[in-house]
Amino acid sequence: MAGAMRLIVALFVCGIVAAACQTPEKPTPPNQSAVFFPAVVDTYGLALSRTDRDHLVELDALRRIDPCGFVDQKALTVNGHKDFSYAYTAIHEISDGAVPPLFPLGGDGCTVAFPAAKTGLALEIIPGEPRGTDSQFSPDPTHPNVSRRVTPTCGFRAAIPLASVAGAPATMRDPMVEISPISVGDGRWEFDDTSLCGLAEAIAAAIAAHIEERGIPVHSGNSSSATKFLTSDPCAAAVDLHAVGFDWHQPSPEAQWPTTWRHAGVCNLRLQPDGSPAPARAVVRYGLAAWTDDVLRPSSGQAPARSDRDGVELYDFSSGPDCFVVAKSSLRIEPVNVGSGAPGLAASTPVVTVRLSAPAGASCTDTAVPAARAAIKRAT
Repeated sequence: MAGAMRLIVALFVCGIVAAACQTPEKPTPPNQSAVFFPAVVDTYGLALSRTDRDHLVELDALRRIDPCGFVDQKALTVNGHKDFSYAYTAIHEISDGAVPPLFPLGGDGCTVAFPAAKTGLALEIIPGEPRGTDSQFSPDPTHPNVSRRVTPTCGFRAAIPLASVAGAPATMRDPMVEISPISVGDGRWEFDDTSLCGLAEAIAAAIAAHIEERGIPVHSGNSSSATKFLTSDPCAAAVDLHAVGFDWHQPSPEAQWPTTWRHAGVCNLRLQPDGSPAPARAVVRYGLAAWTDDVLRPSSGQAPARSDRDGVELYDFSSGPDCFVVAKSSLRIEPVNVGSGAPGLAASTPVVTVRLSAPAGASCTDTAVPAARAAIKRAT
């Protein structure tokens, strides 16, 4: 009897030891293939090539990523920031000629601000293409799946593994979320204030863990005006502009900020077949602006022509055969305030721009203005 009891005790102790020594299994992230890569893609009434379809699928997938979904209240609180505000990034200047036509217009990241601080953090979604700044980054030795740089300002990146999701086209490349200090006032990089570099690293580590454990944050349905606008498709303007196809501009790998077709809020359209004497093009961009009286910066110095149609403000920078039209919605996208001391960021305004080289014999303004108006009405 004593021997039997000793055997039972031994087995019990062994069971406890075995249970204690077992490594807990990592949670399996959700299968997000149906979210990012649905079976149907809009053709806009065009005969699309395989490349067209693949690239449109990629753009759709990028629009589904919610950059503000990466804001981790727990990580911020643990690092001493229980009060903060965050909002989708908004541009502070719109010009008809100051930036390359394919440059994003805002809404592709999230700004986090803190009480009584001029410096905040930007969580920017970067399309999966080589950049001239890539050589500045190296693996972070203390945080898996995070890379970092020290100069010219601190920055941290976490990969967003879209290329491995079932249904991704072969051309899909993994985007990244990059966290860096910025000036909250104008959204530019902050080079002198390094006080938030430690927090930026902690957030990057939290993002990498979130993706591994719970998947990629996505905009959920059309439950809010911000979601509807930021997931809307700028390529839908192909119908309004009677486009015949798309341009898939591949930027130089050395480009610091690639002006690429992979920016989710940008669509580069062909309005005439290649080989036409004067090929007509249109670039449609969706984004958010920190709207003020001086947000519009005409390169000529002359104020754009303003009009109001169907509740949409339109600003026409047209000159000759080329034109640039800005459509502004009356909608306001409000920030999120956390804690009693949240600084309260300003609301942002949805905007659409249409840059157009009109086909021969067509009026640039008569084509671009209705297209811009229709685009913003569709998205808001």
